[in-house]
Amino acid sequence: MAQYTLTRLLYEKEEVKLSIISSLLRGEDYEEVLFWTTELYESGFPRETWDTLWRAYYDFYAIVHPQMERFILERSECEERYAYLDVVKNFYQKKNTGYVFLMRMGYRLITKPEVRYRGRSPKWLKAYPVESYMLLRSISNKNFSNICYYLRMWSELEAKRGGNFSDSCRETLMKYFAAEEGIGVRRRKAAKRGWEVGYQDKVHVLLALILHCLMDESHIVLDDRVEQSTEKELHYAVWLDTIDLPSHYLLDSRRDFEVFDSIGCFDLPRCHVDDVEKLLWFDWIYYSSKSPMWAKRIAEHGGVVNEENKTVDFENEDAEEKFHQDYGLEPDEQDKNVQAMSTRCIEKKTWREWFLSMFSEEQIIVSFDDDVVFTYG
Repeated sequence: MAQYTLTRLLYEKEEVKLSIISSLLRGEDYEEVLFWTTELYESGFPRETWDTLWRAYYDFYAIVHPQMERFILERSECEERYAYLDVVKNFYQKKNTGYVFLMRMGYRLITKPEVRYRGRSPKWLKAYPVESYMLLRSISNKNFSNICYYLRMWSELEAKRGGNFSDSCRETLMKYFAAEEGIGVRRRKAAKRGWEVGYQDKVHVLLALILHCLMDESHIVLDDRVEQSTEKELHYAVWLDTIDLPSHYLLDSRRDFEVFDSIGCFDLPRCHVDDVEKLLWFDWIYYSSKSPMWAKRIAEHGGVVNEENKTVDFENEDAEEKFHQDYGLEPDEQDKNVQAMSTRCIEKKTWREWFLSMFSEEQIIVSFDDDVVFTYG
């Protein structure tokens, strides 16, 4: 479970990540995408921002847009401060699907095969490692629940052996899709690039590879065009990070959007604290200290985090007063509507309710019990 962490404008960090995803998939307001992505990055989480974008890519875009890996990698490695905005701009304009996301959840949650294969194995399996048999039969039969289960079984077996599961699985899959499914060289090359990027979850990349190779070629875009952020878009990101007002006016001035209330099927840190409103009013300095941006501000004013009491202690009253003068956002004194942008009620929802608010019923290739709670990261 992720710890409760407040960002630059005192939103909860995991809710910011899910708001990035939700605003991208809803596709209703690009400025909202800019807002949430900037909120995460400028709170001192550049690595987590890029991980969130890579995860979003493989969850929702990779199987249709395999060529975008190269663009994301280039932007992630350049030194331009707002390079991440070029990535979300192109996500916003591209077709998305929910197939890989559900498979990634299935890889974690499915504990038994939907179908057990019995009897004599097909002759073509002899060309592949024995440990891959059940996975390859599941792929051949397009049994997606089984794919999740047997991919994890192979991974756990290799972990016990001390082997390199991800590399051996990738090699087996590339051979299988060329020989048994007739996938051409260009598509297989596009599907291989996931090994070149810095994203660490190679199982996620394998799931995207499988679904990409199973997808009808007519739905795949192999010649994606990409765009850069405009001056207006960059200006908005800079403005969000500019302190040009007394600190107690900043929340009212800069909080442009409220967290999505549709994310109640995820395990949110707010579910593990008593009262998010009181936490915002009275303990915001302690919980914001978990963000590098706020930790730096606190340290510059002589503040020390007291984990036992869940407080921030300053050297003296003058130091504390100076901190509040410079950065005191005074969330308890804000208008209720401003406060509610981060504390609004998020009711429990089923995974199906959330998924169908973004995607069609036909994309549910793996199913779960209604009481299942997802963890996004």
